[in-house]
Amino acid sequence: MIIDNLFIGLITFRRPKGLRRALEGIAALTFETTPPPITVIVVDNDRDGPMAGLIEEMRLSFPFPITYAVHPEPGIPFARNRVVAETKGADGVILFIDDDEYPEPEWADQLLAKYRATGAEAILGPVISEFETTPPQWVSEGGFFVPRRFADGGVVPFGNTANILIDLKVFKALGLQFDPRLRFTGGEDTLLGMMIHKKGGRMLWASKARVHELVPASRVSSRWLVSRKFREGNTYVLSEKLSGCSMIRQVSLFLSAVARVGGGTAVRHGEAGQGHLAYGPRPRHAERFRRSPVRRIQDDPRIVNLSLEGKKCRENAVRQRILPAYGHNAVATFRSDTSRGAQQT
Repeated sequence: MIIDNLFIGLITFRRPKGLRRALEGIAALTFETTPPPITVIVVDNDRDGPMAGLIEEMRLSFPFPITYAVHPEPGIPFARNRVVAETKGADGVILFIDDDEYPEPEWADQLLAKYRATGAEAILGPVISEFETTPPQWVSEGGFFVPRRFADGGVVPFGNTANILIDLKVFKALGLQFDPRLRFTGGEDTLLGMMIHKKGGRMLWASKARVHELVPASRVSSRWLVSRKFREGNTYVLSEKLSGCSMIRQVSLFLSAVARVGGGTAVRHGEAGQGHLAYGPRPRHAERFRRSPVRRIQDDPRIVNLSLEGKKCRENAVRQRILPAYGHNAVATFRSDTSRGAQQT
């Protein structure tokens, strides 16, 4: 298979160290055979264009051409669509990587190899977390940052632009884009993946196409983890709705408290003074939680509901390993007291 062009796209916002590290990783890419013509596209989503100096500095010795553009309208979908627009309608493929990641030397070559072998509309690979500081034991045991994995060459049910190759015909022939309606919520990559499947395309897994994500200490906390899972749950369900899923599917999502593919989570509020966590579907852990400081446990064939009382909601859920037991399948909101009202954490 002949590939006309290889574009590597990054969007960035005030992360000079991360952007430099990502570009250094791209500069060190290796290929077993001569690759297609490579162009790196960096879109700065800060209207002041603060990364211009860094780009000019690195451009002097960079092995590939760099296109730098400032997109002043805030929002990840707008910035990603600008990256696609900077390909100027060319044929080929585009690889996306985040500005807090760096690729392994064989990253692009592995994505290209899987694309050449399959012709799939998108190829995804694993994102491996590296911690700025040693994480607490409960984080390691909970597996919160363990990357998702699929069989090599297997179908991937959702999109993620942290590590992906996309055939540019997805945007041209299929007429897709990163949906601007998700500018404030995120999930535009999830929705794009759903639409690729809906249009009859394929998204496959390349297990050796690895990138590394740097995790700052500020993200290794129960507050950040629960907040992230809450956001991911909401954006996944919203993406399902925007993709045109049936009413039956929407009702199913609600009833089973799905927040992630394969058993995610939805959130429900109770009366003041309680925090409600709805987990699904792994009820075999329920007996373990009966020994935890919970006010009520209600078992269901598909959901385990835990109502945790008072100020200790988050501590009980996370520190005492209710939340870690569910790993990346858990999210929650808490209501701490009547005066403060609902509090998302």
